[in-house]
Amino acid sequence: MFEDFSQVEAFFQKRKQYGVKPGLDRIQKLLELLGNPQEKVDAIHVAGTNGKGSTINYLKNALMRNGYGVGVFISPSLEGLTGHILLNEIKISEKELIHYVNVVFPFIKRLDRESNHPTEFEMMTAISFLYFADNADFTLIEAGMGAGRIRPTVSPPFCRL
Repeated sequence: MFEDFSQVEAFFQKRKQYGVKPGLDRIQKLLELLGNPQEKVDAIHVAGTNGKGSTINYLKNALMRNGYGVGVFISPSLEGLTGHILLNEIKISEKELIHYVNVVFPFIKRLDRESNHPTEFEMMTAISFLYFADNADFTLIEAGMGAGRIRPTVSPPFCRL
């Protein structure tokens, strides 16, 4: 298990060896092993060629202005590992990220033993769903390759904005 942030950074750096791999099998299996946290969040999935960042920023501001706690998943991050996961514009703390990496780690090792190595992106996606399920009213997810089949939802309160 991880005790400090430098260990988490080293772990993610080592995972880069698995690169980017098409397909949804790994992320679906990882999310299933974690109890499908993506089904416990009210998410808006933003996809398209252009304007995803602007759209997410607009939605985030509208939701926050109406009193909602808003999680945003960004990839790639320009601000290190903690820059992938934000709640009301505040990056996940190193301490919180260590906690969630420790939650996910046993399942990553299980998939590794099956030669089904989750990528850095897949691990951060799973961690973000866990974090947002615990902390956010709404979650804004920018499309990753193939991510549309993870089945995010939009709950009725969003329609009232």
